[in-house]
Amino acid sequence: MSDPSAVLQRVHQADQKLWVPGLGEVDPNVTAAQRVVREYDERLVLARHELTGDWVVFIKLDRERMYPVIGIGPELPDNAEDLRQRLWKADTRIHGDKVLRDINAHNEKIQRESRRRALDADEQTAEALEWGFRQEGVLARKVFVPRDL
Repeated sequence: MSDPSAVLQRVHQADQKLWVPGLGEVDPNVTAAQRVVREYDERLVLARHELTGDWVVFIKLDRERMYPVIGIGPELPDNAEDLRQRLWKADTRIHGDKVLRDINAHNEKIQRESRRRALDADEQTAEALEWGFRQEGVLARKVFVPRDL
């Protein structure tokens, strides 16, 4: 039988990776991160994508289906509080209205820029038509070109 104090000494000196029967090898940082995610919301699950190696927070839709909601990246935050803050910032139940306002404002900005570019193009087209007609001697005064042309 091993000396218990020697066992504890070796464990303290070694890299902290634990094998938990039924779960495999578990890093304590992973266990802590999983606890933070679960405490934040029982429907959330922290998992590592096997192909990309990225840590992702999923929401359980039902017993068999989960949907990815927050991409963490290849490394988990060192600090549990950083992960808790990340969950809080991404929480659409808390910040949903603000997120929706930000999305709508961004889309409106894109539409305004698109309309401005279209108006600029319409003006350039009208000027080009006017110039062309004047060159041909067909036009003696300004031309109005409707927008829907």
